[in-house]
Amino acid sequence: MTKDEARKQVLKLWRALPPLERQSFAQAEAFALGLAPSIEFETMGNKSRVIVAWLQRDLLDIAAAVEAVRQQAAARQRPAPKAPASKAPTAKVPVPKIPVPKTPAE
Repeated sequence: MTKDEARKQVLKLWRALPPLERQSFAQAEAFALGLAPSIEFETMGNKSRVIVAWLQRDLLDIAAAVEAVRQQAAARQRPAPKAPASKAPTAKVPVPKIPVPKTPAE
């Protein structure tokens, strides 16, 4: 199996766990150590470390998505800022141009 196929399979198995069993890096590491011998893929490094990195990245991506949703919800709950009454916009009045009389040349 290719490395990409292995990654997809590992993430599928990881996400099949109950949410309470996949919340921390320690849980990801324990899962990876147990799973590494049964997943076959080519890598130059330690197979379990590669799997741990995939799982940690997944945890970080989920945390970022949750934070983005929280910020959007908070933004929707805040009332729109209002302009202070004392600084209401004023209309600009055009200033007429007054012709300047020319003086006779001497």
